[in-house]
Amino acid sequence: MKEIIYYSESDFTEYSENGITAFVPIVRSKPELLDALAKGLDFPNYFGRNWDALIDMFRTLDWIDENKIYVIHKRISDLPEKDLSNYMFIVYVIATFWRLYPSEHQVYFMFDIAEKEKIEPIFWKEAENVEQEWRKSSDHGENDGAFLSEFADQRVD
Repeated sequence: MKEIIYYSESDFTEYSENGITAFVPIVRSKPELLDALAKGLDFPNYFGRNWDALIDMFRTLDWIDENKIYVIHKRISDLPEKDLSNYMFIVYVIATFWRLYPSEHQVYFMFDIAEKEKIEPIFWKEAENVEQEWRKSSDHGENDGAFLSEFADQRVD
């Protein structure tokens, strides 16, 4: 999945010159993560600081003019397991969602290469969960974006 990038410190310049960059520092809690994303992506004031609201923000991004958006995470592996799992689910859904609409936005999630061993298995487990639900659904094709949105809304709490 090209929207998920593992970086080393030397990679930053390449991405910051080609779109908007949001930096998420070391986070250890859901509120810290949501606050960092809200600040980094300049979320509107009505952002509700919960998973559903995060999905809503990532699904619209209408306040951002740039096509390419890079969300660079310093370290997220300290998040509680459930929060890390929920966030990896959201990352997969949002990356997949924007792949359907590349002329509007291309969203890339970047993680420190040192995090790969911990977060990648969680990411792919969540990706498989989404894919299984998609295969169960009879509504494919033009409605893939709607399926992702509805499934995401039902999945996170």
